[in-house]
Amino acid sequence: MMGLGTNPHLLTYGPFSSHLAQTLNLAFFFNVGMSSFSSRVFALCAEVPKGRVTTYGQIAKALRSKAYRAVGQALNSNTHDFVTGDCTVPCHRVVCSDGKLGGFASGVKKKIALLEKEGVHVRNGRVVDFEKKLFRF
Repeated sequence: MMGLGTNPHLLTYGPFSSHLAQTLNLAFFFNVGMSSFSSRVFALCAEVPKGRVTTYGQIAKALRSKAYRAVGQALNSNTHDFVTGDCTVPCHRVVCSDGKLGGFASGVKKKIALLEKEGVHVRNGRVVDFEKKLFRF
């Protein structure tokens, strides 16, 4: 599993040291009013690379929990849509354990468009070649 702060999808600009960049990234995820559970869900979601998907269950398992529905609720509350054109918390990359898309706060059509743009194809509401595209922590 990639450590928080080593993820190339998180914000690390300019002459920041690795430690400072990691601290800034942690501060981003631990906003006032956000639960620790949600923060950990967002941090794991941020590790899913473009062109891959993971599941609500995989995130729950990585958190040593069985609360996959709570993972979905946390992702639904994500207010960190896009930062400087790059998705910081890529909720669209999280799908159901059978490859079905599941929900998305911005609508399923938007989720499909984002996945397709990243090379994840969707047919009949499911990820094509789901097992090949599945990212495990």
